[in-house]
Amino acid sequence: MNDLIQLIPDKPKLSNGLSFLISFFIYLFMVLQDQSYTPQRHGAINALLFSLTLIIILVINFSILLCYKNLPFSRFLFNLFSISVIIFIIIMARFMYIHSDFIHGFGGKDLEPNRESCNLPYPAFNFMGLVPYRGLSFWAGSTVCPQVKRIASFIDDSTLKVDCRGKEATVTRFPTLNHFSLSDRLNDNFQNSVLLKSISTTTRDERVLLPPNTEEVTVQCGQDKNTLIRSVRSSEVLKRVKSLRKQKSKSFKKNGINPSNVLNVVILNFDAVSRPHFYRRLPKAGERLEEINRKGVTSVFEMKRFHAVGITTIPNSRAMYLGLSSNDDEDSYRTSVPIWEDYYQNGYVTALIDNSCLDWSGKYQKERSSLVDHHVVGPFCQPEVHPLHNPYGNWNGPFSVRRRCLHGRYSHSYLFDYTLGFLRNYHDQPRFVLAQFNEGHEGTGDVIGTVDDDLAKFLTELETGRESVLNNSVVFIVSDHGLHMGLFFMLGMRSARIENGLPTWFMSFPNWFLRDNPRVHDIILNNEQALVTPYDLYETLRGLIDFPLFPNIKPRRPNSVRVIDEVVPPRNCDEAGIPSHACRCS
Repeated sequence: MNDLIQLIPDKPKLSNGLSFLISFFIYLFMVLQDQSYTPQRHGAINALLFSLTLIIILVINFSILLCYKNLPFSRFLFNLFSISVIIFIIIMARFMYIHSDFIHGFGGKDLEPNRESCNLPYPAFNFMGLVPYRGLSFWAGSTVCPQVKRIASFIDDSTLKVDCRGKEATVTRFPTLNHFSLSDRLNDNFQNSVLLKSISTTTRDERVLLPPNTEEVTVQCGQDKNTLIRSVRSSEVLKRVKSLRKQKSKSFKKNGINPSNVLNVVILNFDAVSRPHFYRRLPKAGERLEEINRKGVTSVFEMKRFHAVGITTIPNSRAMYLGLSSNDDEDSYRTSVPIWEDYYQNGYVTALIDNSCLDWSGKYQKERSSLVDHHVVGPFCQPEVHPLHNPYGNWNGPFSVRRRCLHGRYSHSYLFDYTLGFLRNYHDQPRFVLAQFNEGHEGTGDVIGTVDDDLAKFLTELETGRESVLNNSVVFIVSDHGLHMGLFFMLGMRSARIENGLPTWFMSFPNWFLRDNPRVHDIILNNEQALVTPYDLYETLRGLIDFPLFPNIKPRRPNSVRVIDEVVPPRNCDEAGIPSHACRCS
């Protein structure tokens, strides 16, 4: 042993150490500056996390070497063994603490891992729950948005109040997306189209008149800048909706349906949030759902075996909104109607709001636009939240590992406020609103935690506002897939791969509706443990259009099921339309 010890030099050559450190920091600098990584591969975040992992390994190795050089060998071995045992005990205790994390379910009903045709393997070591909140993002800075001076507010539907203390203010109005051409909507052109078509004016007036139906503006005085987003009740939209509802009145009367009992549909889609991760990072929202369910006005259900049909957003969102798979041809994508257009054509007031700078149909359907009454995305194309030259970087943009703020507010808070305003402004009409949140789409899994307080508050507002939205609406809280970025997924950890395939699906129904339709209640309860997919979510959304006016509407895919009126049979991944590479059932 002494001979081996003598082989280790007393002092490593300083030049070699400096060369290594210089090489490493050059590599790190290149990683942070490299613009070539595509957002689809998430190369930048992967490289960053590997770099951070390497730093940790280097620090540990250096600490061990330092102790070895400065301690007697017996003391060195004792300390190394003791520290290793302590770390091992802490990690195993953490694994035991989070053991039920994977199967935890809503309302005291856990996921049943062993199920006919689809057994979900229970991960013995759940690495996705191992690191506590902020454990992977403590270095990314504060999670609180910096304070910004409030310099503008809406007074009424046509007037904006500006407080620049006599200085010149710049007021920018974002364009109405319904007037965009197909080329404007394509993903590569979209941000430039939004910014080029925005209209800016300068003024020193304290009150600024706005064109009718203006919903999105920014106001800037020197370094101070505010973004304002609101919902405006449109007379043109009302005229369209009332005309279509009038045409349907005979069908309602013939089938004995009270049109006022038609349910509104509210969808909150949180990209890349698995069912277990929802409970980890959004505990207040989860508890709020439990409280709402206990009060007896609304019943909340959880599809515990909701399974993605792909690893990334593209196949899952196409299945969720179009009912199409990756095997369908491009013509199908271009000619199919997304779910919000289905509601639009059936006389609902529709709204689509997204805190990513994209037009969904322009990006995922190509060569097609979709019809929607209110489409709010322009403010999230501003360079502050979607950088012009590197929108998919690590420090700013839709995949950032840092907080997502827009002029002193979380970007998600604008979505919640707009959704509430929309639901209240059209309180006398059937409504469909889809709000898409991108906070879960980053490598640490922590940014989604900034949404928790506001989501819990939003659910309270739905229940207790001037109009109890929960009492006349079906509310969906869903995601397209689980996290597919980050260290554990990159390393191929079994628990990370499983969670990637198990996204979130909650839905709430008013209890008066379930009493009037007891079969729906019983069927949903039966389906909570069934293997369901985004194809089934799509069919369920279609089935809710003027329910129960169209009970025999044919599913787009042979094996797709509406979970509100059909018990899902035992089936495997192939039978449910899940490709083998994405299947997490054993």
